[in-house]
Amino acid sequence: MLHLCIAKKVAKEMNFSINYIKGSILPDLTKRLEGKDRKMTHYITEHTDGILEVPNLEKFTYENKLNNEETLGIYSHLIEDKIYFENFVSDYIEVINEDKIRFKYDNKIKNFEGYQKIFYSDFLRLNYYLIKHYNLNIEKLKIDTCVVEDYTKNAMETCVTKFFGPNPNEIGNFCITGHNYITKNMFGYLYTLKNGDTLTLTDNQNGTIKYKIYHKYKAKANQTYGLSQRTNGKREVTLITCCNYSNERLIIKAKEI
Repeated sequence: MLHLCIAKKVAKEMNFSINYIKGSILPDLTKRLEGKDRKMTHYITEHTDGILEVPNLEKFTYENKLNNEETLGIYSHLIEDKIYFENFVSDYIEVINEDKIRFKYDNKIKNFEGYQKIFYSDFLRLNYYLIKHYNLNIEKLKIDTCVVEDYTKNAMETCVTKFFGPNPNEIGNFCITGHNYITKNMFGYLYTLKNGDTLTLTDNQNGTIKYKIYHKYKAKANQTYGLSQRTNGKREVTLITCCNYSNERLIIKAKEI
């Protein structure tokens, strides 16, 4: 999932086709579906300076020409793995031999299988976290950003977050809040939206649904009627940000088209 998320962002920025995205997950798919050894699918030749499983990029570029999007996707996957193992994993483990590793934080020695269970469980946790992200697109404002499930201070410093309501694109009022920072994934220009403008919300369960803005107003921080779930069985999205030096909230309400 992490490789897929990175590939989608790169493909969008570089205007790559689905072939790049397919290539970005091909090493893992080949390993799991065809049962091939990871050393083969990820071009791992040997342990490097006490670090496990670092892809050999020189070997890959020697054997493959970077002249198509699928191959570039595979190459990107290997680069991401190389960064992960060299800049993260190496801080926590040290290779003793082909079968044994030592965890630096407690000096315990484990076999390679034990190492895999610990470190790849982190990927599973991260994949679950990434799946809980949704995508908000407001073409007029050139906003195309994920919506984080967790409404926390740290999350809000990164992008907009879910504030209240059902799961995205389900019946009810899905409320999204964000700082009024003037950055591409925040709500700094939310005030320029008007009735009739549109936005889309995408999630893994319901796909992409389009909404049209029908109401725009300001409210005090303690006035919460904009969060109401009385939508007459319809899907709605409410966008919220601060205004007037944080003394009020700008509320933008939209209904499914």
